[in-house]
Formats: sequence, structure tokens, C-alpha cells
Amino acid sequence: MGGEAAPVLDGRKPLGVQVVTWRRQLGALWVAQLVSALAFSFALPFLPLYVQELGIDDPAEAGLWAGATSATFSIVMATLGPVWGSVADRFGPRLMVGRAMFGGALVIGGMGLARQVYDLLALRTLQGAITGVQAALTVMVAAIVPRERLGWSVGLLQVATFSGASIGPLIGGYLADQVGYRPAFFATGALMLASGAIVFLGVPEVARPGRAGPRVGFVEGLRLAFGSPAVVSMVLILFLLQFAATVVSPVLPLFIKELASDTERVGTLTGLILGLGGLFGALSALGAGRVADAVGHKPIVVGAALASTMLYAPQAWVQTPEQLLVLRVGLGLFNGALIPSTQAIIGLATPPNRRGVAFGIAASAASLGSAAGPLVGAGVAAVFGIRAVFLVTAVLLLVATIYVWRAAPGDETSPVVGAG
Repeated sequence: MGGEAAPVLDGRKPLGVQVVTWRRQLGALWVAQLVSALAFSFALPFLPLYVQELGIDDPAEAGLWAGATSATFSIVMATLGPVWGSVADRFGPRLMVGRAMFGGALVIGGMGLARQVYDLLALRTLQGAITGVQAALTVMVAAIVPRERLGWSVGLLQVATFSGASIGPLIGGYLADQVGYRPAFFATGALMLASGAIVFLGVPEVARPGRAGPRVGFVEGLRLAFGSPAVVSMVLILFLLQFAATVVSPVLPLFIKELASDTERVGTLTGLILGLGGLFGALSALGAGRVADAVGHKPIVVGAALASTMLYAPQAWVQTPEQLLVLRVGLGLFNGALIPSTQAIIGLATPPNRRGVAFGIAASAASLGSAAGPLVGAGVAAVFGIRAVFLVTAVLLLVATIYVWRAAPGDETSPVVGAG
């Protein structure tokens, strides 16, 4: 398909005889991200329950193991994120999407064959080295769409993420209750293969501006990216927000199990709570991206982070799954507005030939937050109880909100620095 249409870069017309519009390419990437997000949320949210099936019966110990698998996955992903981003700058993000999706299909599908918790830990570590779909797709979107539509386009991609994350747990939870957790991992692998095929069949490789000028090496790319105040502040924000968002993840399914009177339906209940939170996140992501393109991205980030802070602490006192559901839905609504604006700020502040490294650094920051969060959450739950995790998260979100308000760049950073 690469010979049928020339690529589009930053909304400009290509030189080929047949023009594939950026909207059509964005549509293909949207579908790929939807299927990918559905795949990731099909089985992975139920890892704490799967750990118990692998022989770790004690809930506190199962939470610690789930936290350890999440941490090793995130640490490895954080280490390799800038490296894969630099490779994307040199050879194009399409190759990196293939690596993440096709490799992830094999690794996650293999988790369904795990016989003990150590097998799961090893496969999660390998997953961190191979996957990284979101960053690769974001680089492709930033290269395809016009600058003035970047916030809306990233928001649209986030809609796909949250939509898949809302549908996946619902289907995966029901499947887990009916036939067990292992088939959910096999289904995840199949969906990842389908997602990769959509990208390779529907989107040609984007032009790489680095070929037209001097190549930016990995170390030089890191230096240039960290030289941008906008990128640095957004990287720190992503770390803090992702830390706060994931600190409860190892124990949330166990907490829902504790609240539920019908333990036979805990997978379905967990899927419903996670799914509806993702659905409302999808509803807010697109609208927030469009509003941010008009009024600026910083107000959206500050407002959404503050609202998330106010919704986390009350979760420590819920008594029923229904009460938790209401608060998690509200949290999803405001979390959906955060990522499009942070990603758009990075994209607008970074020239095209450095976006791979910049988004790789951002993905690494989020992965480090995802690594530290589950470990802290599992540790706090083991020492002080599950409910204390929500209070810790509320404090961390408040710190992140204050930092966003004081340090995030305003609209003056929106022109690309160093472009051309």
C-alpha cells in the first residue's frame, strides 16, 4: 500500500499522485487504537485476581505480586521508551507500531499459558520491553494532522483509548466469570494482531523530516527535548498524574471483591466499574481537546486535575460497589480531559524531527509513575489497609494539581521551538 499514496506531514499536501487525506489516516489510527485499548483492558485489569488463580491466595500478597508485575513492566518500558522514540525518528513510527502490536500480541497471549506467578512476572517484564503502542500512535498522529487540529486529534485518539478501556473490562470480566482468565489473554493477543494489521493496511509511512536535514541522534534528541521547558514540565506532570492514577490499581479488584456481596460476580463488577469510568473518559476527551484548542491547554489540565483530587478521597469511605462506581465514573470523566492537553502541549512545543524522542520521554515518565504507583499502593494496602490507598492518592493528586498550576507552560509555548 505504500506505493499507492504518498504520506502526509503536518497537514501539508504530499507530492504523490494520489493523496490520502489526513482525516482518513487519522480514522485508521483511531480504529487501531480502539482495538488496541480494548485488547489491553480485556485481561490486564484482572491481574490481581489471576495472581490468586496462580496460587497466591492471600489478598495482600496477591496485591503485592500484582504491584510487582506492574512495576517491572513499567520500569522496563520507561527505560526503553526514549530509545524506541529515537528509532521512530530515524526509521518512522509505523515500524514501531508494528513492533509494539505484533510483539505484544505474542507476549500477552502467552500470559494465558502461565503456570505460576513467576511466569507472569517474566512475561510482564518482556511486555514492557516490546510494547508502547500509545506513544508510537501519538507520534504518527502528530506527523499527520495540521497543527491547529492537534489538540482535537489527540483528544480523538484518547476517545479511542477510553472507549476500548470501557468495553474491554465489561467483556473480559464477563468472559472471566464464565470460562476463566486464561482465554481473556488469548483474546487479547488476537485483538493486538488485528490492531497492527489495521495500521499497516490503512496508514502509509509518514515522511521523516530528519532525512531532509541532519539526523538527530538519541543523546542529542534527549538533550534537545529536555531543553524545552514545555516538554520538561509536561513530563513531570505526567509522572505525578500517572503515579496518582495507578497507585490503587493492584488492589482495586480486591477492594471491589471486599465490597461485593456476590463474590461469584466480582469479575463482572470490576469490569463494570472500570468500563464505565473509561466510557465517561472517552466522552470528555474529545470535547476537552476541542475546547483546549480554543482556550488553551493549561486551564484544562489544572481544572481536570483539581476535580480528580476532589473525587479520590471519598472513595476511602464507600460501603458498596455502587458508591464506588459513582465516584470512579466521575474520576474517569475528568481524567479523560488530562492526557489530550498534556500530549498536545508536548507536540506543539517540539519540532517534527524530535517528536519521537519527546513522546518517548513522556511515555517513560508515565511508565515510571505507573511503576512507582502500584508498588506504593500495594505497600500501603498491606500495612494500613486498602482504604488508606485512596487517601494517599488524593494527597498526590493535590500535589500534582498545585505543580500544574505553578509550572505548566501557558499558550505562549504553542509555536514549535526550533522548527525549520
